[in-house]
Amino acid sequence: MDMKNERKRTFLLITIPILALFVCFNTIPLIRGVIYSFTNFKGFGTYDWVGFRNYADLFTDGRVGKSYLFTFKLAVVTTVVVNVLSLVLALALNSKIRAKSFFRGAYFLPNILGALVVGYIFNYFFTYILPAFGSMIGSDAMGSSILSNPDTAWIGIMVVCSWQAIAMNTIIYISGLQTVPEDVYEAGGLDGATGWKQFRYLTFPLIIPFFSINMVLCVKNFLMVFDQIMALTKGGPAQSTESISYLIYNNGMSGGQFGFQSANAVIFFLVIVTLSVAIHSVMGYALGRNKGHSKFYSFVYLFIVSGMFVPFAILMMPLAKQTAEMGLANWFGVILLYVVFYMPMNIMLYSGYLVNIPIALEEAAKVDGASTWRTYWKIIFPIMRPMHATVAVLTALAVWNDVMTPLVIMAGSDQNTLPLAQLNFQTQFGTNYNLAFASYLLSLIPILIFYVVCQRQILNGVVNGAVK
Repeated sequence: MDMKNERKRTFLLITIPILALFVCFNTIPLIRGVIYSFTNFKGFGTYDWVGFRNYADLFTDGRVGKSYLFTFKLAVVTTVVVNVLSLVLALALNSKIRAKSFFRGAYFLPNILGALVVGYIFNYFFTYILPAFGSMIGSDAMGSSILSNPDTAWIGIMVVCSWQAIAMNTIIYISGLQTVPEDVYEAGGLDGATGWKQFRYLTFPLIIPFFSINMVLCVKNFLMVFDQIMALTKGGPAQSTESISYLIYNNGMSGGQFGFQSANAVIFFLVIVTLSVAIHSVMGYALGRNKGHSKFYSFVYLFIVSGMFVPFAILMMPLAKQTAEMGLANWFGVILLYVVFYMPMNIMLYSGYLVNIPIALEEAAKVDGASTWRTYWKIIFPIMRPMHATVAVLTALAVWNDVMTPLVIMAGSDQNTLPLAQLNFQTQFGTNYNLAFASYLLSLIPILIFYVVCQRQILNGVVNGAVK
């Protein structure tokens, strides 16, 4: 077998199994979710085809409309707050200040904490500390918990979402700022561009790709807010903080409205797709222009990366049924789903990073008789160390803190992840804060150590892998 055919065969052996896994646990559940939306399926037993009845009911259901209004309001306000604050923070951390490395590590701490942990901490703050302070200063407005008021509860969720999301947005903005050549600022300084003018006419136009990514990913993530609501309000008071994802989970998984909520999820999906098209075209040009050597691989790349914008809400109920049918409603099933869920982002990062590695290295290895596999493991894999660290940290943080996936997949089993176990600290009668905080501290230590070990590589990995 000549080296050219060996290379093609190796790439096919890599691509086909990964593509099959992605199709099985992403594309097929997506299709099943759309089909269920046209039925009266309750999640079990038989079902009948009802056509567009579920969609018609959606537009007349006041609770659904209320959840959409709440979700959009939260997403828009939080996106603006997060991007303004993270950009300001990034500008400060990218400037010439003392202890820069320390602050870059400290600001990322909120992202290490899981949404559930952060939610419980802020729940305590909003319920006890802030009202106590309000009573001390004689403020009636601050004398009671904002989470108990239907008009202000969303503010608490917005604060928690913003506080945690700022870290990741900041690191992306720092990565963008580090791509701006110093020569640009020197030339601008000669023309009198300083301060605000420098930022407006030089810095911001050059980091537009990073700004676009942050904006779209923020809106996408906040439209799917779930963990924070579970920890803070559970959709209350008076259903005032029911997000779309929470409503779909609550009614679809436990309320017997499988088909109806599948229709809800489809509408939600269309919203996400509309928002993602803009950034997808940018990513397709910036990241996929080098995939033109093969139509097949170009399609596979875009197909998988587009999965990054498929909301879990539309996959939730079909996946719960599919994993149960396949005997995967357990630890193994959840692990398999994580491999699929984080595949789009990781493939995008790795693909972008490979642009920095000269193809000449692989050609030289081929001349020396090295196979494609040997070339990868001996040459390419070690070179991508910064991206390994980046992917490892981002994936570890997401998996370590995730509540929704194991909650849906392992519901009714006796198996728990750490976040699911921590849910037990909150009951209908209150929260056991002493045990909860002790648990959060212990759970923080391993992932914090992991981040400290890898954090030096993260910025380099994001800079070289995110936007190419």
